[in-house]
Amino acid sequence: NQLNQSQTEEWNKQSDEAKMRYNHEKEIWQKYVQEAKGLGIPVPTKSVKSLIPPIKIKNLLNLIPDICKYNKEAQFIISKATEMFIQFHTEKAIQISTKINDIQSENNNEENEDDNNNNNNIDSH
Repeated sequence: NQLNQSQTEEWNKQSDEAKMRYNHEKEIWQKYVQEAKGLGIPVPTKSVKSLIPPIKIKNLLNLIPDICKYNKEAQFIISKATEMFIQFHTEKAIQISTKINDIQSENNNEENEDDNNNNNNIDSH
């Protein structure tokens, strides 16, 4: 209850503009999550549950000989950091592939126009 009460007090201190900005960002995030789930893509969240199974992180940490046993909080942080790393590089890969596809489409359109022009020139002779 104290946490909820302090959160409520903090929210009430926010300006109307800050509240509107928060609600707008929340709506954008919810739309993104719905689209991703519709495509079957797991979405990293700020939730307490990690998308990467904790046993996987624990097994990876056990492979490093110089590291002592980590507590669950450290495993969770490593898991979330890994999710963020994967998400960042996935987004970059999507941006790059989109640019490549756009360039290829432009090149194909130019080639088709050149072919059409060449065919028209041949037909006129």
